[in-house]
Amino acid sequence: MPTDRLQAPTEPRVVLPPLDDASPHALHDAAVLDRVHVVDVDSAGADLAELALSECHVERWQASGAVLRHAHLVESRLERLDAAQLDAGRSVWRDVEVVASRIGSIDLSDASIRSVAFVGCKLGHVNLRAARARDLTFRDCTIDTLDVGDAELDRAAFPGSTVHTLELPRATLRHVDLRGLEPRVVTPVESLAGAVIDDVQLSLLAPAFAAHLGIGVVG
Repeated sequence: MPTDRLQAPTEPRVVLPPLDDASPHALHDAAVLDRVHVVDVDSAGADLAELALSECHVERWQASGAVLRHAHLVESRLERLDAAQLDAGRSVWRDVEVVASRIGSIDLSDASIRSVAFVGCKLGHVNLRAARARDLTFRDCTIDTLDVGDAELDRAAFPGSTVHTLELPRATLRHVDLRGLEPRVVTPVESLAGAVIDDVQLSLLAPAFAAHLGIGVVG
């Protein structure tokens, strides 16, 4: 895809209205939260399935082992989210910023994602298998493994970020800008169709492309 035709993701513009301060227990006590600011939340191991956040700011959120399956997060900012494991399969994210957070493993399989940005985050394993994501940005993030197997990824970028392992089995990519990344492992390389890479990445991936095409390289 020529770079002049590459469409950049639309990043979320989370402009929150005046918010009411809520108790740190509010996320556990209510299924729906609107226009609140919650600080110092401890949701370790909590079942928050089907939680709905709209125009909220959640700050300093301990969420190791929390379950957010089928949750809806809309026009909200999550700041300094800390979780060893987070189960958010089949959740819905729209116009959300995740800022300065540390997540060991986040399950976003089968999730619906639209206009979401992870900014300044340290992420271990990001599972986007079978997710439908459009306008997804990882800015200034460190990611150990990004798995987008069977996912549909439309307009995504990784400015200032690093990814160690990129797993792409049966992924559908459109307008995915991988320039600047230097993943040590990309599998399978044929699933890079629909992505844009730079010349440095091309040279790094050349042995894998040659192996895939059955080309012998003699030094």
